[in-house]
Amino acid sequence: MSKILLIAAPRPDSNETAMHMGDGRPPMGLAYISAYVEKFGHETKIIDLYHFGGGHIDEQQGYVKASATISHIIRNDKPYDVMGEIEKYNPDVIGMYLGTISYYEGTKLALEIKQKYPNTPIMVGGPHAIELPETLTPYFDYVVCGEGERAAMDIIEGKAEKGIVRRANIDDINLLPLPDFRHFIHKPYNWELEMFENEINPVITINSTRGCPFSCMFCGVANTKFRGIDADRLVNYIGGLVDSYGAEGIYFREDNFTVQPKRVEKFCDLLISENLNINWSCESRVNNLSPKLIEKMAKSGCVGLYIGTESGSERMLKYMRKGETKEDFIEKLPIIHANGLTTYTTWVFGLPTETEKDRDDTRRFIDLLKPTTADTFVYLGQPGSDFYKMLDTTETYEFKEKNGLFYVPGFIPLAKQVYGENDPRVEFVETLYEKNKVNPGPLEPYYIDEELYRELATKKVRSQLSVKEDPTEHKLMPALSKADTNTYESV
Repeated sequence: MSKILLIAAPRPDSNETAMHMGDGRPPMGLAYISAYVEKFGHETKIIDLYHFGGGHIDEQQGYVKASATISHIIRNDKPYDVMGEIEKYNPDVIGMYLGTISYYEGTKLALEIKQKYPNTPIMVGGPHAIELPETLTPYFDYVVCGEGERAAMDIIEGKAEKGIVRRANIDDINLLPLPDFRHFIHKPYNWELEMFENEINPVITINSTRGCPFSCMFCGVANTKFRGIDADRLVNYIGGLVDSYGAEGIYFREDNFTVQPKRVEKFCDLLISENLNINWSCESRVNNLSPKLIEKMAKSGCVGLYIGTESGSERMLKYMRKGETKEDFIEKLPIIHANGLTTYTTWVFGLPTETEKDRDDTRRFIDLLKPTTADTFVYLGQPGSDFYKMLDTTETYEFKEKNGLFYVPGFIPLAKQVYGENDPRVEFVETLYEKNKVNPGPLEPYYIDEELYRELATKKVRSQLSVKEDPTEHKLMPALSKADTNTYESV
């Protein structure tokens, strides 16, 4: 048996990033890794430095004290003495979850751990590792490029070579053990549904699906195979959360809970028949929702939907390959509201070719739809999406950070327009530009040289053909074999 320490990398101060900081919920990716390796007889411990560890390394004392960078939800929690925790736990392997927002702090922490514990292997995973693994290889022994369960097991058992580790995804996620919330339940995370104007507590966050078959150009998981946990298994799991932790609500925080409508319908029917009496919410596209399904979701306890509306310009919706029209939103949102559900909608500004007219169309469309909440963002080039790849390859950006994040042309004047002149995100980017001697550009439409992109992308693909990937797959134990389940329709 090995002891595995899993760390959510620290985040920066809120005034040191223009990225979204999250909403204070547990690191579910690490929870899945923990549950998986424990099924093979290993021991795990999770340290969440993203929420409870702060951001900065003290140049004199190292990563002993955390800065006060904790949201209002969790600001009273005591920070971790990271090195003390490592010494006390004495792990055989350390794993880290790292997103682009945590790149600087996470890599600094990795260096310090290696200096003090040079013989303890460190693996890293997460969206940044998937998209820009080469930026992490100088700091970590293993960089997991893809879903982490199989790769983590091979690393723990000494079956993986150092460097970038790729393993096939698990086609049927019903084979995966579901997370045990013992790592989190005693911590002051966000256990509410306040974004849906609901005061239910405690609300436990679940990831019940992986992947998304749609093609949105701004999304990092577009065109990936969709896999969902069977409805009956999901309802049994929720029943266990109610019994074990007194859960009163569930938030399905995943890319698109409703991709398979029949699966969702069965889930609703089971909630009703089992009389679980639990409230829940999820993220969804409107074109997955029929009036009948919306009504059934409401009857089963659904209280709100997180909907990526993105734009009120029909031209921009088509350009970003959203696969939904303004008419889809006009038709479905009143039905959602009529069934008593709230709507949390997101809108993005600053994508290629966008004009002031497009932005005005979006503002007018928000007024027309009257969603419960309309959250607006300025596009940031985060690794993963087709837009990112195109803009990065053609260098169509105003400034690019070492972590791979880039700011689109006209970012500062647009951010002032969307967020306000004195918003911390604006102040951060202005300071960043000043430090790097970058002149902010004007707010005007910018374009992708698609011909140049295709040429450069082709060259890149050809150069990568010689890279050999390890096809080895870690086999699941017999105890994790899948029970008989229904087969749902494909999208």
